[in-house]
Parts: sequence; structure tokens; C-alpha cells
Amino acid sequence: MTLNGERLVPNKTTDSFYLEHIHLYQFTEQFVSGKTVLDIGCGTGYGSAKLLDLDAKRVEAIDRDKEAVAYAERRYKRNKLTFRVADALAIPFKKEMFDVVISFEVIEHIKDPHIFIQEAMRVLKKGGVFICSTPNQLQYRGGTSPYHTIEFTPPEFSSLFGHAGYSFQLFGQQITNQPVIRAQKEYFTRYQALTFKNTAVKKLLHRIPSSWKTKIYLSLWKDLPPLTEKDFLITNSHIQNAVTLIGVCKKQKS
Repeated sequence: MTLNGERLVPNKTTDSFYLEHIHLYQFTEQFVSGKTVLDIGCGTGYGSAKLLDLDAKRVEAIDRDKEAVAYAERRYKRNKLTFRVADALAIPFKKEMFDVVISFEVIEHIKDPHIFIQEAMRVLKKGGVFICSTPNQLQYRGGTSPYHTIEFTPPEFSSLFGHAGYSFQLFGQQITNQPVIRAQKEYFTRYQALTFKNTAVKKLLHRIPSSWKTKIYLSLWKDLPPLTEKDFLITNSHIQNAVTLIGVCKKQKS
């Protein structure tokens, strides 16, 4: 499985981002238990498998990356879990098929987020819930990924869902470990300086194997403090401090 800086692979990706994503999937437990779920942008499949562990009735998982889907099928193929290659802007399912639709860290890669949301809501049953996450553009990671087409502030993200027939709640995932926050802010400040905020340079840097980047980092700066899932908090207050924005959008029954 090739890593490009955006693809998370368990046992190969050792930074905090894997824990953040697992924590996001854990947040969905209150919504997915006993439900049929669509996971859009499933990547390597670890989160889709986690949904079954959270008692989802059935999970369909899609991603446009053939390599990621092939990896997911090899690593996580289970009963009641199906992976397929598909585009998030043309979801290959009939309308109102799913109780819950989930998409984590996908919308920032899409040129037209409105079409993406329309597609997600199309396949969602009446009364169903769409859970969507994206990085908070206001925080220190904002503008650091060369693979993001667009990033959102909390008000901008909320405004995407201002459609009659939906009810919307905004949550934020925060890191509560202050030493980690300080270390990450220092890292991303130096990363921006090192790459001159240039997208091409960032893409080139992202192609360096993770093990090499770790050695380079440790030779220049101190190691990041260790993180656990307990160092993350999802709340609907102090959203401006969140590293990740989470929208919970419910489709009205009539």
C-alpha cells in the first residue's frame, strides 16, 4: 500500500492522525448501532470494519482509489461489509437506501461540495443521519495539505448544510493533550517554512516514505509526545479550537 501523506494504513501510519480517525468512528456508535451504513471515502477500510464492531447492521464502503479498495478487501473483508470502487459524486446506489451515511476527511478534496452533499443525502433514508468531518481551516494544520481542494472555517462548513429539510448540528474534535498541541504547532509552522507554502514542494515531500520522514524529523526536532484516544474530545462548544469539524445532518421524515 503506497502512502502519500493522506492515506492512513494501520501499522504503517504511526502518528496521531490514525487515532483521530478511530476516535471519529467511535463517535458514530450512537448513530450506527443496528443500522445500514454507507462509508464514503473508506480508504484502507479500517474505519468501515470498526463500524461493524460498533454493531452496525450492514456496511457498504466506497472509495475512488482502486489500490486502497483492494487493500481493504484483503485486510478487512467480513460478512455484512462490502468494499467497492466508486466516485463520491456519483454514488452507485438507489435513493434512500441507508440509515446512516458517513464521510470523514473527504469533502475537502472535492471541487463541488454541494454536489457531494446532495449525493450523500440522496441515498439517505428519511429520518437518517449524514455524519461528515473536515479539518478546521482556522487551526494550525490549515493550508498544510497539498491534496485539499478547499478547507472550511466553522461558519463556512455549517453553511453548506443550510437546506430546508435538514437539521444540522456542528461538533468539533479537539486534542486535550497540551504538550502535543504545542509540538504539533511547532512542527507545522516549520513545515510551512520548509516547503515555502508551495503545493508542488509539499507533494514532493509527501512522497518520501513515512519511516524516512520520521528519521529526518527526529534528527531535527524532538519527538512528539505520545497520544491515546483519551487525548481527544468531541464537543459542540468552543468549536474554533477544534482541529476537526464534524457535521451531523439529519434528513427530515417528511
